Amino acid sequence: MKRSLPPLNSLKAFESAARCLSFSRAAEELCVTQGAVSKQVQQLEQYLDQVLFERLSTGIRLSSAGERYFPVISQSLDAIGSVTSQLKQTARKASVVSLEVTPSFSSLWLIPRLTKFSSSHADIHLEISSGDGHVNSRELNADIAVRCLPIGSYADTHLLVKEQLCLLAGREQQASAPLFSLEDLGQQTLLPHLTRPQLWQKLLAEQFLHAPSELHFGTGFEHFYMTLEAVQHGVGIGLVPDFMAMAGLCQGQLINPMNTRFDSGYGYYLVIPEYKAAIQKNARVKQWLQAQFTQPVD
Repeated sequence: MKRSLPPLNSLKAFESAARCLSFSRAAEELCVTQGAVSKQVQQLEQYLDQVLFERLSTGIRLSSAGERYFPVISQSLDAIGSVTSQLKQTARKASVVSLEVTPSFSSLWLIPRLTKFSSSHADIHLEISSGDGHVNSRELNADIAVRCLPIGSYADTHLLVKEQLCLLAGREQQASAPLFSLEDLGQQTLLPHLTRPQLWQKLLAEQFLHAPSELHFGTGFEHFYMTLEAVQHGVGIGLVPDFMAMAGLCQGQLINPMNTRFDSGYGYYLVIPEYKAAIQKNARVKQWLQAQFTQPVD
């Protein structure tokens, strides 16, 4: 059915003038001249063959026809504006990919690479939240998750990188209390990892034939980013994944004094349900994450 509708600009001019009861204020609101508003209203009146405003020496007021017309036009324009905003937001959401990652992976690895990601994927907006521990892919709220899990087989997961921990000291700590040997380790303050307290014992068992008779443990931390910050401030010696410590090592803020690295038995897994992986925007983010651990380091 063909609709008989007046021009939209005339309706906008009428609605604004009726709400403001002023052609000049309507012109300011619409960023046009007063003459343009007056002309648009006149065109609408000609289209309707009705007078919508009474022109008085003191200003304007709605005619009886205008009073009938105004609330319907105002509500209709509001509805058009509302649904337009919703659709525009929906269009933006179509380019959003939500990531739920462990706090240390986010702060020590992902955030420093966001500029690099944006330069090659300018049309994708990431929304990043934190999460830890095992997650069932079917219950995942985000599009993609990254989790640190024991090496194994899990549904809807892809191994990004095996976790290799390195022993770290701060630059000033190493200068004031050098760590060169196993005997020196016995004189240091070791920082435990609260969720995996066995890491120091695993290191000593795999790297050294004889552990020091006495070890000194200091403040424990739940996350690697906390441990790394503590190491940089000279609180003690810590164990941190090598890919998370790379920036500090390259800048000289951190030292791996005995060039010690070992496999923790854990890995960082990308978790994404198959149906979400089939969506192009998610697939591109997944491919980018995987590529970061397979390409040569810059």
